[in-house]
Amino acid sequence: MIRKAIIIAAAVMLAVSFSGSVYAASAKPVAETVSAEENEKRGSEYYKKTDENLRSAYFNAMDVIESGHAGDFRKGKSPGEWFFLIFYNAYTAVKRAAPFIVLVSVLLGSTICFFAKRNKMIFRRALIVFVIGVPLVLTAFVFGIGSMTAIFG
Repeated sequence: MIRKAIIIAAAVMLAVSFSGSVYAASAKPVAETVSAEENEKRGSEYYKKTDENLRSAYFNAMDVIESGHAGDFRKGKSPGEWFFLIFYNAYTAVKRAAPFIVLVSVLLGSTICFFAKRNKMIFRRALIVFVIGVPLVLTAFVFGIGSMTAIFG
């Protein structure tokens, strides 16, 4: 019974996760009345701007290497503020990746549970770790840190 529920939940999560991409793929493109010459001009301008940005970044990096120091990477911030800024950036990266991590974890756990029909130990560990544990930890991390930044930030 629990195996069927896990398989159904995995199928529903998979369908929901791909529904946005199916909708985006089925959307009709906006008709543009831009000529080929205008496209060529836009592409040329974009190329020139990108080339200029890449060259300036390269020369700035070479100047830093030749001078022997990278300067003050904290830019006038206190060590505590710098630490919490890096921590918050890591939190936002985990927050953006959390739905995909949960989806992969549940699919992996349900696959292991499906194939471990006779080995109850592997079945229970896959159920606890992948289907329940990883989503629960990520949910607690994302909502916990988010509520703390809302309160103290």
